[in-house]
Amino acid sequence: MTLRRHHFELREQFPSLRRVGIAAQHFPAYRNPEHSSRLTHDILYCSLLLSGSAVHHLDGDSYAENAGSLSVVNYGVEHDIVTGEGTVEVFNIYLDPERHALPALPAEQASQLYRLLPVHARFAHRLNRLTRVSLPDPRRTAGWLHAIQAEQRNDDGGSATALLALTQLLLVDLARAIAAQ
Repeated sequence: MTLRRHHFELREQFPSLRRVGIAAQHFPAYRNPEHSSRLTHDILYCSLLLSGSAVHHLDGDSYAENAGSLSVVNYGVEHDIVTGEGTVEVFNIYLDPERHALPALPAEQASQLYRLLPVHARFAHRLNRLTRVSLPDPRRTAGWLHAIQAEQRNDDGGSATALLALTQLLLVDLARAIAAQ
């Protein structure tokens, strides 16, 4: 089977990625029954599975994903998420720390976070093409993501500030989950 290749320039699709370095996209019933394509992105791609189970494929490796799994795919790494015959609820999180500094966290949390999120494409290597963490309360994290998704459509004077504040709350959840594991 020949896999189709698709590259997504998400900075073009999401103005909030260009402005502050984050965007979110919710898929309440995502379905991809078979491994038929390879996707790449111009940013860090994160997926938070909220329900169901799937298999994440990277360069011949496969990783089981279940509710609460958050996976981070490094810049430009080919991947595909396969759901089989079922559907999953998933949030895609798009980050661009290469061009936009992540909001500040206390030093202890920031050091945890950098175990999960590579900050620059040049820091990519075989061990960080995919990093993962299991979130103890994925619905709480999804609340921040719903707010980010709503705010990224807003272009009034306060949207950048709101997006950065929501991103900081999201990153705190991620850092706590990493520290707990």
